[in-house]
Amino acid sequence: MSKTNKYPSSENHNLFLDTGKHIAFYRQRAGMTQTQLAAAVGVSRTYISRIESQNQVQAFSMELLFDISKALDIPVHLLFMPLKGGRKRKNQ
Repeated sequence: MSKTNKYPSSENHNLFLDTGKHIAFYRQRAGMTQTQLAAAVGVSRTYISRIESQNQVQAFSMELLFDISKALDIPVHLLFMPLKGGRKRKNQ
């Protein structure tokens, strides 16, 4: 990737949004606030908020992703799996 390319790339835009949605889901399931998760992984609450936001893309490191999965006590692969109980499309 050249330095003139936008990061994250448009091809990865939805992956970041989906991962943020998963983090929010599992954080809420764990009964944690954004502030608690942020403290557990050593970032600000606003950074967690930007990661979870569905209105913007916040790139973040794999190391932070691993730290988040540990703080939420879930295997990291769950952050990439379809969420159970999600809304189904009309055609499904």
